[in-house]
Amino acid sequence: ILTFVGILAIKQSTFLLALKINSINEKHNQSNSNNILNETEKNEIACILENYLRGQKIFLDPNLKVNNLARKIHIPEKKLSFVINQVYSVNFNKFINIFRIEEAKKILLEQNRDNVENLYLLTGFNSRGTFNRAFKAITSLTPREFYIKNISKK
Repeated sequence: ILTFVGILAIKQSTFLLALKINSINEKHNQSNSNNILNETEKNEIACILENYLRGQKIFLDPNLKVNNLARKIHIPEKKLSFVINQVYSVNFNKFINIFRIEEAKKILLEQNRDNVENLYLLTGFNSRGTFNRAFKAITSLTPREFYIKNISKK
């Protein structure tokens, strides 16, 4: 019974997400002839995007591309890219890296993990160098510096 209820809950949330996305797409097709989203539509798409990323953790996939994500959340790639650029003022790669670095910070602190050797693999990066550059760009610290600074606060 619990398995059935769990599956039903997952299906219902997917169904509700699809309904909301269809509603956004219908509104956009009716009201915008020049392919520009209004603020409400941008915010709705941003909310759907963030909820999906946090819920599914698809950002951990090292091969994630904007077209794959757009297909999964049923939003046209151009709209998704437009929203990321307009709402978050970053490109798709930087946007996904922000989620990956947040996950890395969470792993470092929750698991009391001072070994950052394979952390880049756990968080969707293909190389340690890319991970370290992204971590430093977003937090102004290396992963080890972040760990030491935050562990000393506990």
